Amino acid sequence: MVASFNERTQHGYQLPFPVGGYWFEVFNTEAYDSMPAGGGLNTNVAGNSAGIVSDGPPLGDQPNSATMDIPANGVLVFARDRGDPILKPI
Repeated sequence: MVASFNERTQHGYQLPFPVGGYWFEVFNTEAYDSMPAGGGLNTNVAGNSAGIVSDGPPLGDQPNSATMDIPANGVLVFARDRGDPILKPI
């Protein structure tokens, strides 16, 4: 989980990660900010919709790091891809 109280979006921000590999962005508060009339999610979202790859050098006390975009005054939640099969809707 990443939280920012910065008034500006942070692009290319590098943070330490405990495990290397692909991480899905499963929640982004920016998607609920400025919702369009009639409902739905904000399609002009600052974030990492495709997810991120933690393959950077060690950072802090963690063995890996990842570069990401963090929305202004936002919260991001990531989940590690463990290679589980993706369920498809029927």
